[in-house]
Amino acid sequence: MNTDTLLFSLVRYQPDLHRQEVVNVGVVLFTPRGTRVSFASNQGKLLALDPNFSLSRFFDQAKKMQVALTGLRDDRVPIEEQIRFFSVGAGITLSPTGMIDAHGDADEKVIEELLSNYVLAPVKRRYRAPQTSRLHTELRQVFRDARILGSNPTDISKHLVVPNYPIDPDVGLFAEFALKNGRLHITETVDFRVRVASSKRQEAQAKTLLLVQALESVGSNNLKRYVVVTGASAQVQASMNLLERHADDFIVRESGQDWQRYVDAMHRAASTEERPLH
Repeated sequence: MNTDTLLFSLVRYQPDLHRQEVVNVGVVLFTPRGTRVSFASNQGKLLALDPNFSLSRFFDQAKKMQVALTGLRDDRVPIEEQIRFFSVGAGITLSPTGMIDAHGDADEKVIEELLSNYVLAPVKRRYRAPQTSRLHTELRQVFRDARILGSNPTDISKHLVVPNYPIDPDVGLFAEFALKNGRLHITETVDFRVRVASSKRQEAQAKTLLLVQALESVGSNNLKRYVVVTGASAQVQASMNLLERHADDFIVRESGQDWQRYVDAMHRAASTEERPLH
């Protein structure tokens, strides 16, 4: 096993053996430096499971578990045997072991990650409308200035550019821009000028999924896929390669030739009846 890979077990609490209701309340992290037992500071889930739950009794059991695990480790009892020692009965038990890659992080950070992923109640997230990039705004303005920007999905029948066009709405796939004139022309943009490379990598992967789904749904004869990017650098080259692989036309905004080719193609598609290629 990699030296950065550690074993862990979830601490579970079952107030009543007959009801078979179990809640995760903490984690045990087995490290070369010792066994670390940590419990969630807020045990509201336990109170919801059993209004008569005794917090003092719980922490008394938790303390006994810590002492017992320390003793078992000192006696060089294998980890799986330690787990089995706490695997049955009501009260506190331990789950089968799992593995986590510590990536060289301190034990406290690993425990915090485990508690967040497996013990703490999920935080309710507020919906945030997707933010549009400067590149997306620039394209929208280009279409508006050319008087080819539609305002609703039905405008696609008028050979206008429609923002947020549904490709597979059941799974939340919408093209940034779409124009239909014989073929369906869709455009996806990625503005790599944002400094967080990881978020741009995720965005590029999401855009690639949409491009693949559009090809599957519409077919290559009735579809042309454009990808417009800006802010290219060596740091994001892999994401650019992924996008270019699934685009029929890949446009780098900083290239005057690329940009003019794209703008001309949109103008032609908005004014000229095109037939599907065969």
